[in-house]
Amino acid sequence: MLKILLGLGICVSVYAEEVKPMADWLKPVQEKADQGDQYSQLLLGRLYLSGRGLPQSFIKSSQLFLKSANSGNSEAAYELARLYERGCAFRQSFSEAAKWYRKAIELDQEAKSQYRLAKLIIDYKVKALKGESSDKLFLASYKSMQKMLTQGNEEAYFYLGKMSFEGWGIVRNARQGRDFFEAGSKANNAASQFEYAQFLLKGMLIEQDSKAGLKHLKMASLASYAPATKLLLRLMAEGDLYMRVSPNPAEARLLEKRLADMGMADYQYEYSMRTLKFNPRDFRHSGFSYLEKAAEQLYMPAEFKLAEIYLYGKYGLKQNVKRGMALLRSAAD
Repeated sequence: MLKILLGLGICVSVYAEEVKPMADWLKPVQEKADQGDQYSQLLLGRLYLSGRGLPQSFIKSSQLFLKSANSGNSEAAYELARLYERGCAFRQSFSEAAKWYRKAIELDQEAKSQYRLAKLIIDYKVKALKGESSDKLFLASYKSMQKMLTQGNEEAYFYLGKMSFEGWGIVRNARQGRDFFEAGSKANNAASQFEYAQFLLKGMLIEQDSKAGLKHLKMASLASYAPATKLLLRLMAEGDLYMRVSPNPAEARLLEKRLADMGMADYQYEYSMRTLKFNPRDFRHSGFSYLEKAAEQLYMPAEFKLAEIYLYGKYGLKQNVKRGMALLRSAAD
């Protein structure tokens, strides 16, 4: 798949204006990654994925995760599965995501992969293999997460909370789930902050406190947790009488851009189109790069719009029929 994408010429990074010399401390990591060190490949892949220390590039991160996973790194296999599940760097494919989650489990009984694979089987009807079931996977993940929590892994709070609250693989205990989320929130785990914020906003198993709920939601959003930012965007854009939240259009626009800057292809496209609609003269400078970033992630509406721009040379850009046709073929794939 990667070879096909590269051949289409649509996976070249569009961050040329942001590229800076690699930090000195990263050069030895890059050298080790080039030599085939799976841990260095995993680290670089995560840095490209987050855009911290390196310009964000889902394509480069996926290439590094693939190399690391093929060398036997279970965490890289998990990261690769997440890219397939989210539709970043690849076309969204739950079957491919399941394949790499299974690879991670095979390599190291990876607890997060057990949880995610079980979710795919439940939510997206991914076919379970012989001897495989969502209940077994959840239970195995729960036991592993309990052990991880005793070892100081704060991420485990979120998974234990979700499985307890929903009754996935274990007997449902909603209050225990809430307690896990509260503990994870205090430990600054963004996913737990997001979940606990909803308890506070809705007054669910706890006294309603919109102010505290928004505070937790904003902390999770500032930690680049996309679900929290999406919920916060909805609340700021529309408000919510039940949750006692008033709309704030100015903050909503900033949140939309934050999601675009976090690499969310659909928001990159929407932000680009909003710029085109309300400020067409400045589109090339402030909106076009977001459209290219969304197309780089194979987001079909962005590919189609970008193809149109290149085919006809719109908005002051030089006509490039070859590039336009490559994007059009990719969108039609």
